[in-house]
Amino acid sequence: HNTTQHNTTHTRTHKHQPTHTNKPTLGYLFPMCVQDLDIQRIKREELEFDVEFHLVMNRTTRCSAVCVYFDILFEAGAPTPVFFGTGPADTLTHWKQTLLYLPEPVDVHSGDVLSGTMKVVRDPGYHRSLLVTMACQHTPLDGSPIKLPTHTYKI
Repeated sequence: HNTTQHNTTHTRTHKHQPTHTNKPTLGYLFPMCVQDLDIQRIKREELEFDVEFHLVMNRTTRCSAVCVYFDILFEAGAPTPVFFGTGPADTLTHWKQTLLYLPEPVDVHSGDVLSGTMKVVRDPGYHRSLLVTMACQHTPLDGSPIKLPTHTYKI
């Protein structure tokens, strides 16, 4: 999975409910790989994980969400490897990005950092869903870290 910061005007029905979109979006930082999974060798227990992220803003804007998506490479046994991505800059597919809305939008400046952790677990109530708990902080380039409320998203 990759993450990018996202500035959005999408509407949502619940303040912290994730939105799924397949429209390319404008990010304000470079994407970051937060987890690399080998689908040929992965074990069931490896599908639940905790990862840290560190996203550096490259312009001044209002950050309202973190966008998560995946890239995939099929190469084992294939005569020609096949790669596709589902990120904001990739060719549209039926896969969509997921926007994890911050509790409140955060005004950020170039050089500021949004960092924290994401914990991903299977939803015990539905095997095709994940629960993503995101704890993060905004650190202005010239200031102290500001902790944002932790939230769990069902995706």
